Amino acid sequence: MGYTATFVSLGAYAMREDKMLKIGVGLGLVLWTLHYAMLSAWTASATCLLIASRQILAFIAPAVSGAARRATTASYCLAFTGILWQTWAGPISLLPWISALNATYAYFYLSGARLRAQVMLSTGLWLLNAVVLGSIGGVAMNAASLGISLWTIMRLKRAAMVP
Repeated sequence: MGYTATFVSLGAYAMREDKMLKIGVGLGLVLWTLHYAMLSAWTASATCLLIASRQILAFIAPAVSGAARRATTASYCLAFTGILWQTWAGPISLLPWISALNATYAYFYLSGARLRAQVMLSTGLWLLNAVVLGSIGGVAMNAASLGISLWTIMRLKRAAMVP
C-alpha cells in the first residue's frame, strides 16, 4: 500500500499548478491512511484521513473570506489536536501532529514556491515518522518528495523569471 501511495503522492508534488498539487496530495493521503492503519500507527492514519478532507477545503480556500479561512484553519488544528490526544502512543505521535498544523497553515494561506517550501518542513517530519515506524514506502515517498518539491520550486522560480 505504501508504494502505491508513494507513486500517487510523488506525482502530486511534481505539479506546478497548486490545484493539481492539492488534489493529488488528497488522493495520496487516502492511500496513506490505509497504509498507516495496516501498521497500527493510529495517529498517523487518523491524521492522514483528516488531512485528506483538509485538502478538499484547501482547494477552495483562496475563494473564501479571511474569517471563514481562519475559522476553518482553527477547526482543523483543534481536530488534529483531538486526534493526537485520542491516539497518543508516545513522542512519535507528535511528528504527524506538528506536520499537520504546519501544512494546514501552508495549504490555506500560501501558494506557489512558498507553499511548497513550507510543506517541505511537514514532509521532513513525516520522513522522520516513517523512519521510526519502519515504513519503507513512507521513507521512500517522503525522501523523494523532498527532492521533487525542491525541483518543482526551482521550476516555478525559473518560470517566474521568463518574460
